[in-house]
Amino acid sequence: MCRRSRPCCNKVCPDVPTLRRGQTLLYKRKDPHTQTSVWGPLVQGWQPSQAINPQSGCGFSLTSTLYYSIVCIYLSSIRNVSGPSQHLEVKIKYMAYTQNPNMPKVRRDAVNLVKYRGWSMRKVSLRYGVEPSTVSRWCKKDYCGGFRIILTESSAPKTHPNALSREIINKIIEKRVGRRRCGQVIHRELLREDVKVSLSSVHRTLDRLNLLKKKSPWKRPHDWTPRPEPAFAGALLEVDTVHIHAPDGSRIYVYTLIDLFSRWAYAEIGKNLLARSAAHFVLKAQEKAFFKFQMIQTDHGSEFSTRFSHILKSKDMNHRHSRVRQKDDQAHIERFNRTIQEECLDRTTHTIADFKKALKDYLPYYNNKRLHMGINYQTPLEVLQRCWG
Repeated sequence: MCRRSRPCCNKVCPDVPTLRRGQTLLYKRKDPHTQTSVWGPLVQGWQPSQAINPQSGCGFSLTSTLYYSIVCIYLSSIRNVSGPSQHLEVKIKYMAYTQNPNMPKVRRDAVNLVKYRGWSMRKVSLRYGVEPSTVSRWCKKDYCGGFRIILTESSAPKTHPNALSREIINKIIEKRVGRRRCGQVIHRELLREDVKVSLSSVHRTLDRLNLLKKKSPWKRPHDWTPRPEPAFAGALLEVDTVHIHAPDGSRIYVYTLIDLFSRWAYAEIGKNLLARSAAHFVLKAQEKAFFKFQMIQTDHGSEFSTRFSHILKSKDMNHRHSRVRQKDDQAHIERFNRTIQEECLDRTTHTIADFKKALKDYLPYYNNKRLHMGINYQTPLEVLQRCWG
């Protein structure tokens, strides 16, 4: 658009976009009489400062403030091809990088016309209102004959003036690969060698080169719950799973549970290792027990995930995980796992049917007759009876 105060000459104003065949430029303004927005045509050879609105007949000037109000309407004679020419209004906005989400599809359709339908690049450029060189660049980026979209490349710069030099990056890689030191130690060692680099730059370099050991996205953080004192039956119970290999190569899972106050225990055979199966085992143990379960403690196995916690929470049971790398947190259930294997499971055939039959005979003996040193040579049943008075 012409930004001069005097009217334009008879030639087309260099700031006004050049019209191609079948195109008409309209510009929008506010009618001073009706106070409504109206459109006025702008054709080649017109003086923008003397344009006339066909609806109101009022003359008005086209200044630089109307730069972003110009709208190009493409009237194409081709109706069977999708493209921007079939959009009624396309705002002209000159910028080197486009944010139009439809441009990848537009590039695909333009390349399809050239490679699949045999159109010339000049004809396609007239069709889409771009330069033939632009269509040529689109065709060079396509390798599928115009059947896949051509994404808009990022306009971010490839380099940065403050980027780390190649020598510093090589030193970071050498210290990481050689001694497997963490980013903080690498940063301190570089500072001692008079290499000026920030800790964030070291971490960013290691991350970009995939030299960081990241936490698995599938491992969810568990809420930390205080460990209660086992002052009464059901205050704290430990649950675990024993993996046993069958002769045919399959695995047999044995879910185990023990009460830390009375040493009352329960075990059951499982066919799979799922959170739902582990939760159903605890609920079944609750039906067999003579007291209510309040807190269930487990390790960080996959069967004791968030779903396991939610099922127990719906039954008024709390769930906590043992501390990482603290072997004594699950000491009672681990000792029971060893006892049940030595005194029961290892003395029978490793099949699900034989395991179920052996547990059916062993659990009453363990809870009612077997003496336990941890509870002063009493049986779990005697401890429970003494608590109940």
